[in-house]
Amino acid sequence: MPSSATGAAMEQNFVVNNTGYSLYATTHATVPGSGGYANRNWYTGITFNTTGLTTALQYFRGLVDINGEWLNIMPTHVLIPPALEYAANKMYNEGQNPNATVSGDSNVYRGKFKPVVWSGYTNSGRFWLGEFRRQLYWQWNWKPQVEVTADPSLAIKNDIVTLIKSSYSGGIGAIDHRFAQMNDI
Repeated sequence: MPSSATGAAMEQNFVVNNTGYSLYATTHATVPGSGGYANRNWYTGITFNTTGLTTALQYFRGLVDINGEWLNIMPTHVLIPPALEYAANKMYNEGQNPNATVSGDSNVYRGKFKPVVWSGYTNSGRFWLGEFRRQLYWQWNWKPQVEVTADPSLAIKNDIVTLIKSSYSGGIGAIDHRFAQMNDI
């Protein structure tokens, strides 16, 4: 997938009922009947280590649906820039906690999230945690179309007597802001 397509879907807005919303925001519309609770999905000051990931995961688990019920979404991936690839591989593959101060402190995040490196992204101070398959989807402008044209008069001059043209248009769209969380270091 081209990094520019991913970038547009990961940092721009989405529209519901003709109202535009920021995909990532420190505040989202409050949930009715929840006492003003907002489904926030953009946090700052989250360090990319096991302590920061624990904090981010606690925030993620606090998201609620339109009725104020806990969503209990379990993130499956962490989307990172190339500058954080080494730290992510160390954090998700080592048996011992990479931030441990005591020998034998196990790594509770080993194998928990799949790191995905966004090769075109250069901001080393940002990472995403989420279940992206539930947040992003392919949106068609028009589905694949195929046109076939045959010209028998070309058979004498050319080997090609059938012309085939295909086209499609689509892009990545966001369904719901609650399935991914952006974290700034």
